[in-house]
Amino acid sequence: MAALPLAGYVEQLPSLHHVALPAQPTAALEAMLSEGLPALRLTAIRRLRHRADRVARLLASALIVAAARRLGLPFGSQDVRYPPKAAPHWPDGPRLSVSHCAEHVVLLVGATAVGVDIETPGSACMADLRHVLRPGALEGIGVSGPDPTEIWMQIEAAVKTGSEGIAAASELVFEDVRTARLRGQRIYLHPVRCTARLTCWCAMTVPWAEDPIRVYPYTAEDLAGLLASPTDRRIPGHEGRP
Repeated sequence: MAALPLAGYVEQLPSLHHVALPAQPTAALEAMLSEGLPALRLTAIRRLRHRADRVARLLASALIVAAARRLGLPFGSQDVRYPPKAAPHWPDGPRLSVSHCAEHVVLLVGATAVGVDIETPGSACMADLRHVLRPGALEGIGVSGPDPTEIWMQIEAAVKTGSEGIAAASELVFEDVRTARLRGQRIYLHPVRCTARLTCWCAMTVPWAEDPIRVYPYTAEDLAGLLASPTDRRIPGHEGRP
């Protein structure tokens, strides 16, 4: 596949795309969001027991379509791949990172390595941090009583820049509240407010600009309608392992 013309879109990146999860997702919404999803990806999603979990993953795939259209980036049905237990991968395209909690799904799109995490407020405690971090990893933050959920989101976002799991957090060290190092790589962290009460953390391996990120909100109905439109109906996917 020829490289996508990313140079013309760098000024629009990174961008954060987010959608609220319906409190009670319906079978009809799940069916609409499943339209055009590659068979193996859909099979993997259907293995999930709870509809909310299935809809969250379907919305994440739909956000990729929305982001591609918003940025004017071309894509085909096989351009984006969904490796097992890893972030969606767009060969020769922008870098992608996805996260979801009980309330929201977020997608961070960047020209270089990115990571994003969103959590329900109060979902992490200091014991969780001690379990994944090495002693002294938080000394650079230099504040008393850091919010464990905020720190957890920073950890998750940071390790995702290297497409690694949470086990990599044992090698993460914070230099200050916005900067960390992972195996010699400096990672720059930035909080982004999705709603009045919900913030996610984003990470990149290059410094953030002064006006660092564009935020695009959607509703589940927006995304279902987008998939039903006649142009680029199929969600980008990959007919490989789910």
